[in-house]
Amino acid sequence: MAKNPRKNKMPLRTQFGKPDASLPVNHKSIATTVPVPLQLWRLQRVVVYIEAHLADHVTLMELSKAAGFSPMHFAGQFRTATGMRPHDYVLRRKVEEAQVLLLTSDIPIVDVALSFGFLSQAHFTTVFKRFVGTPPLRWQHVRRRQIQSAVFRLRKLKREVLPDLPTCWVG
Repeated sequence: MAKNPRKNKMPLRTQFGKPDASLPVNHKSIATTVPVPLQLWRLQRVVVYIEAHLADHVTLMELSKAAGFSPMHFAGQFRTATGMRPHDYVLRRKVEEAQVLLLTSDIPIVDVALSFGFLSQAHFTTVFKRFVGTPPLRWQHVRRRQIQSAVFRLRKLKREVLPDLPTCWVG
């Protein structure tokens, strides 16, 4: 028969003793403090810094300096303002810009990855998949097919809706 491990033990409150009266007591509960979002002008400075350094490895220290705060103070206020950790925001922006390159150029994925500061295609693929839901090559093929299909439908619609206009027609 299994014994109850809590049986005949002191309650947890008294098990560790009373708090030391010589230590300061913080009367504010962590749950009652309302996080303050980063001020708009500070957020704008950070975003400008991020946009200028998308090809680099951006650190929390660099971002906090741009905002004028300590790293931990900045990270909390940034998350309150944006709903994202600073690192995740930087990665998301890198992925968004990489998506533009993947659609508008024939640059190999490894070169796209390196151009945004990723150390390998494997790391880029992992991050891309986390934010987009599919690996970059599959995403690129699907999007390009969607664009080609939309262009085809627009050309067909143009032929059906607009009659052949004389080339000398001026209106």
